[in-house]
Amino acid sequence: FGLEGGERLDALRASLTEMLAFGANPLSLLPPLQRETAKYGPVARFLRIRERTDEQIYGLIAERRALADGDDVLSMLLGASHEDGSPMSDTEIRDELMTLLVAGHETTATELAWCFERLVRNPDVLRKLVAEVDAGRDEYVTATIRETLRRRPVLINAAPRKVMAEIEVGGWTYAPGCHLVPNAYLVQHDPEIYPEPYAFRPERFLDADPGTYTWIPFGGGRRRCIGASFAMLEMGIVLSALLSRTELRSGGGHLELNRRRMITVSPSKGGRVELRSRTASESPARAPASV
Repeated sequence: FGLEGGERLDALRASLTEMLAFGANPLSLLPPLQRETAKYGPVARFLRIRERTDEQIYGLIAERRALADGDDVLSMLLGASHEDGSPMSDTEIRDELMTLLVAGHETTATELAWCFERLVRNPDVLRKLVAEVDAGRDEYVTATIRETLRRRPVLINAAPRKVMAEIEVGGWTYAPGCHLVPNAYLVQHDPEIYPEPYAFRPERFLDADPGTYTWIPFGGGRRRCIGASFAMLEMGIVLSALLSRTELRSGGGHLELNRRRMITVSPSKGGRVELRSRTASESPARAPASV
């Protein structure tokens, strides 16, 4: 949010972490129960934390408006305007910042956690990926990310579609008013589409791009995730930078199960892995990456 390291950043980070933790509670998906329990329990705690977080964010927005400089995301939002030339309101900026955090950061970070979790449990894939990164080739990096998104999508369901005219799908007829929700996990684990669907094989995506209707971790159509390309870019940069400098090892323990966090699905133990710095002889000779 444009804050430098220090007490204010630590306080805001702590508030945001506490607020996002509410997403692991089933109440986060049940608005009627939220209204019924708004004065006590987890919902009341969430509302208090949200109020405290809003105070911090609105205070930062006010300060930055007065300074009128900077080159971070908050500065860009403050400089943005609507089609009629009017500036964004504080509420709009706050909402955009939270959207970037939850939809643009949380999801990508969780997908990277799944990627690391898959790699340490598939050493042959990890060895090949490291060799390709060291050689400066990106194809296998992209294929590995695509396979992670297929095998462990953080969003199980794509965005729902409302039926406007009667339609038949898979032998079932749906009347206007129905809502259809494509299940990305089931589609991407269909053995008729992906042989051995539970195997982690990035090679699936080396010779061909993912299918429009058979690979939907970002949804599809006109409502496909607007940040899909950016998320792929981010994951590729992080993965390449990390593997060129460190050795990835298992953090121990058994296979990690799914854990719901708001609308996303994350590793139950956070995708814990161990990193060991690679020696000069192990690391490829290249200019330092900016991450």
